[in-house]
Parts: sequence; structure tokens; C-alpha cells
Amino acid sequence: MPTVLIKVTQPGAGPAELESQVTKKIEDAVAGLGNIDYMISTVSDGNSKTTINFILGTNSERATNDVRNAIAQIRQDLPQDINDPIVERLEFSGVPLITYAVKSDQHSVEQLSNLVDQRLTTMAIALAFFLASLMLVPLIPKGFVDDDNFQNWIMHTLRYGFGKKSQCP
Repeated sequence: MPTVLIKVTQPGAGPAELESQVTKKIEDAVAGLGNIDYMISTVSDGNSKTTINFILGTNSERATNDVRNAIAQIRQDLPQDINDPIVERLEFSGVPLITYAVKSDQHSVEQLSNLVDQRLTTMAIALAFFLASLMLVPLIPKGFVDDDNFQNWIMHTLRYGFGKKSQCP
């Protein structure tokens, strides 16, 4: 999911001051950009951070440039004593989506490893597909499967794992 972070610092400024003089103006400036999924801002003493998550499939480089341009257009409306806003694209590729920690007094390390490989990973993949199907139905190739069969397959896989064809819907 393309994500852009805007950081602004103003030494000595309180949260209420930053929120009204900086954060609100930044949110208003970027709110009109296309393909925004959601936006979250946090304000603390001397710091304002606004994170913008764009809809999956949005070109992250273009989204970052659009945010930079929007901030540049309102720079003169922001307090002169702030440090220049920093706009950066956040990259999440290569970050683990799921981390497992398993322990057992009854199974060996090898058995636990097989359990994770065969069952938990299968269920995690199925869950990821299921969540993706809910959020990204338009991105599923036409003709792959119809929505009902796809959801049934996902639910079956979550329940029984891959390879149990005799129980498939």
C-alpha cells in the first residue's frame, strides 16, 4: 500500500498550536488528492506527523510528488519558524507480514517446523487471499473464479488447508 509521511517540526510549539497552524492546513492541502485510502495525523510538542495511505495500485512515486506539490503550495501559509516540511515515501517491501513463535513440550523442533510450514503458513496465505478478496475484488482477474467460488475456496482453505480436494466446495 503506497504510504507517504509528512513531518514538520517547530521547536517550542505546543500540540494545540501545531495542530491548528500546521497539521490542519497540511491535511486540508492533501485531502483533495486522488486515491487516498485514509490519513492519520499525530501531534506532540514540536512535532507534527501526517501519514497518508493511498489505495493499493496507486503509483507511489506519483503520490509522493503530488503530496510534495500540495505542501509546497501551502508553505507560505505555514508559520515561518517551522523547519521545512519533510515528505517521504514509506516502503514496506521485504518487511515480514507474519512472524511465528511456537513452543511445545510435546513436539520436537522439526515437528513444530513442519506444523508451521504445512498448516499455519497455509492458513496465513489463505487469510491473506481472503482479506485481499474483500479489499481488492476489482484486481482479481476476470474468469479466475466467480466471487462465490473464490470465497468458498478461501473459507475451505482456512478451515482445512490446501490439498483437501475431496472436501472442496
